[in-house]
Amino acid sequence: MRADKLADELSNLEPSIELPEHQWREIELAIGIEGPDQLFRCRIEHYAELALALRPPSFGEAGGLKLSAVRKHVSKVHKDAKRLAETLSNLQAQAELGDKNADWALFYSTHIWGHFLDQHYPDLSSSLVTEEQFPDVPEQRSDPYQRITLSAQKFAISVASYLATASERVMQSLGRSEGGTPKKNAGFDEFVCTFAFLYRDVTGEKASVAWDAYKEEYCGPFLDFVLACCQAFAPNYANRTDVAFGKAVQRALEKYPSAA
Repeated sequence: MRADKLADELSNLEPSIELPEHQWREIELAIGIEGPDQLFRCRIEHYAELALALRPPSFGEAGGLKLSAVRKHVSKVHKDAKRLAETLSNLQAQAELGDKNADWALFYSTHIWGHFLDQHYPDLSSSLVTEEQFPDVPEQRSDPYQRITLSAQKFAISVASYLATASERVMQSLGRSEGGTPKKNAGFDEFVCTFAFLYRDVTGEKASVAWDAYKEEYCGPFLDFVLACCQAFAPNYANRTDVAFGKAVQRALEKYPSAA
């Protein structure tokens, strides 16, 4: 599927959460999106679902998740994914230098891996592979072996690298374990930090909150954005004074600086 066709299909997506139009517009305007953007609304919906999932709030509760155990598992995923990405990259470098053994190992490992994917997920390559990412893959790919062979190596290395990066981001977002039962504001902190990641990704700016001494209030574009998200998806979090809300957002960002 060409990138422009994929973009057309994505533009037709709509969020499943029903919100009044004015709330969608408040969220979009707060992050700098001038007109209605359905794809962005789907992203917001996804982030809201993640933010409200009881992950950090359940850490330390009786019968719940243990932060140390989760961190250990994620750390292993990160190390293994990083090691795999490095192994594939090293094999590729050796193959390019003329090492036929490395070339054979890399080619057949990724080739057969791609063949398995094509068997079990036949629509994967046609929906994800675009001209921009893999220019050597022809638009009409009737031969599955040709389709998989041409870009399997690059795809495999990219996937392993992305998994290593993603698992590292998860470890950063977990924060440090302070022991005992979860803090009262753990759910709110998770909400703020989840949308801080989205804010940084969309705007390229650090999520922060400033204090206006003249007006004696907290301010900033991220504060406006997360407030609009709270009012839309978790109104109980927004049920406090402006100063109290701003201070709570500031504390959340200070507690998890990697999110900002």
